[in-house]
This record gives sequence, C-alpha cells and structure tokens, in this order.
Amino acid sequence: MPTRWYIYITLIAILFIINLIAFFTYGYDKWRAVRDANKSHSERISEKTLHKYMFFAPLGSALGMFIWRHKTRKWSFKWRAILIFILGSLLYIALFTIIAYLISHLM
Repeated sequence: MPTRWYIYITLIAILFIINLIAFFTYGYDKWRAVRDANKSHSERISEKTLHKYMFFAPLGSALGMFIWRHKTRKWSFKWRAILIFILGSLLYIALFTIIAYLISHLM
C-alpha cells in the first residue's frame, strides 16, 4: 500500500473520532436537558459549543441532532446549524482536495 493511503486512512480515522464525539455530545446534552427539565439551573452544553461541533464535525452533529431529537424544534438554533453544517461540509471538501493535491504533486 502506498504511503499516501496511510495519510488518507489516518485523516479519515481522526475525522471519524471527532464526529463520534460530536454525536455523543448532542446525546449527552439531550440527556441533561431531559433529566434537568424541572430544575432552575442545569449544567448544559452551550449552543455556541454545539455550533462549533457542527462546524468541525458536521456529519456527527447532524446525526446527533436528529437521532437524539435535540434542538430540532428551536428554529433559531436550526437555521444556524444548517448554515454551519454547509460551511463545515465545505471545509471537509476543501481539506480532502488540498491533501489529495499535495499528495499527488509532492510524492
């Protein structure tokens, strides 16, 4: 197997782990929301942090959002999440394109 395939496999493994963490972060926040629904103060994950996960791990976050049914009714969150999902997906496409170009021209 050529060396460049190890770079792809490593990158895919890292991105998979990041997306897995994002998926379970949405699940954890949903669990906290349900568990602490009647309490006046609960330690939840901020929307800003969830949006960061959506940017850097768009697939895991989107799956977490819809499988856990977390923040799917809140339109102010949802429209931002869709925009950030698109930007995050473009980031992944650009990342793979740049790496493919560098590997093919430098190796």
